Amino acid sequence: MGPRFLPAPEVSLILLTETILGPIWVWLALNEVPQATTLVAGALIISTLAVH
Repeated sequence: MGPRFLPAPEVSLILLTETILGPIWVWLALNEVPQATTLVAGALIISTLAVH
């Protein structure tokens, strides 16, 4: 329901956070430490979202 009220580019950027939150939830719930490349990619996505 929310995407009707937001521009499409912002919705797609918000949905990118799912890529970041998935490994974080697994890390917290199952104690499975993500690989370094996962952390680097997550940092890249977070910085892109912050700049936007």
